[in-house]
Amino acid sequence: MELDVKSKSPVNWEIFVTPSIPVAASDVPPGQKQRTYSPISSTLIYGKRDAVLVDTFLTVKQSDDLVKWVAASDVYGCLMFWYNL
Repeated sequence: MELDVKSKSPVNWEIFVTPSIPVAASDVPPGQKQRTYSPISSTLIYGKRDAVLVDTFLTVKQSDDLVKWVAASDVYGCLMFWYNL
């Protein structure tokens, strides 16, 4: 899922959201078959020359999807830093 917010501001951002993933847990609540993590978001903040990616994901698959999303963006060549908080 992708939420795209663009403006005429010198700073823009785009948000990439992963789908939920299963959690290995034996204490599943009544009526549920499994627990899942909440969806996780990563924010790409960018201007004309620089970009910063804030938060990355838990799994290799999620990270691969994120890399593909960033590589397909218009700001890929400007990406300077990746922050995983």
